[in-house]
Parts: sequence; structure tokens; C-alpha cells
Amino acid sequence: MTELQPEALIAEAQAATGLDDFGADSFREGLAALCESLNADAQLNDLGNAAFPGMLIGSLANRLKVVDWIRGHPEVADERIEQPIVVIGMFRAGTTLPQPAVRPGSAQPRPAHVGGGRTACRRRRPGSTGPGRASTRCTPATRCSPRSTR
Repeated sequence: MTELQPEALIAEAQAATGLDDFGADSFREGLAALCESLNADAQLNDLGNAAFPGMLIGSLANRLKVVDWIRGHPEVADERIEQPIVVIGMFRAGTTLPQPAVRPGSAQPRPAHVGGGRTACRRRRPGSTGPGRASTRCTPATRCSPRSTR
């Protein structure tokens, strides 16, 4: 197994994104501890040895992109998020199904989304004619469908 080195992972994420600002350095201690533990204790098989470096580089690259996006959109720091609803679950476990039920009549056309799955409710923004977005109407009593006419 190639030993995971935090600075090498950081350099690869920077090379992959062309960005170099990670924001606060608070992540570095945790990254070092994770690499040390993976190197000394994890006893990874071949799949783990192949997967972990890419996963760590991907996470570091995402951090670079988020910091860059926030720097370009400072107005988001002024937005208030009141009473968020957080739904967590395993892949393909139906965690997107409650979205229409908890968002009836919402002015926000698309749910906030973090992760690799797809969201269940994708409504066209009012006045939008952009390609690639389904026009759906969702209520707690109906499931979202690109062909929904209700």
C-alpha cells in the first residue's frame, strides 16, 4: 500500500481544481489523523487502497470549490436558514420521498441537496424556459413525475 500523505493529497486536489484556497486550516489536523490511522491501523484491502486516496482527494477538491464559490458569492453569508429539515438515510432508502410532504406550497422551486443521489422534486422555476428541467407539480398526496399534470 502506498502511504497516504496529507500534503500530497492536498497538492493533488489543488492540481485537479486549479484552486489553492482551502479557507481555514482547521481540517488539516483531522486529515493528518485520518491518514495516520489509515496507514497504521486500517488494514485496507486492495479495493480500499485504491478507493481511499481518490475519495480523500475528491473531498479536498470539494472544499476548494466551496471556498471558491463562497468567495465569489459573499451575499450567502447574509442569508438566514430558519428551521431546516435534515433527512439522512442510506442509499436508495427513500429519503427523497418526504420532500413534497414537508414542502407544500414552498416558494423554493427545488429542494436543497447534498450528496450523490437525485432529488425527487424538480419543478421549473416560475418564468423559466430552460432546457433539461422537468415541469412537475408536487403535493403531499401525489408523487413527483415529469409527466404530472396536477
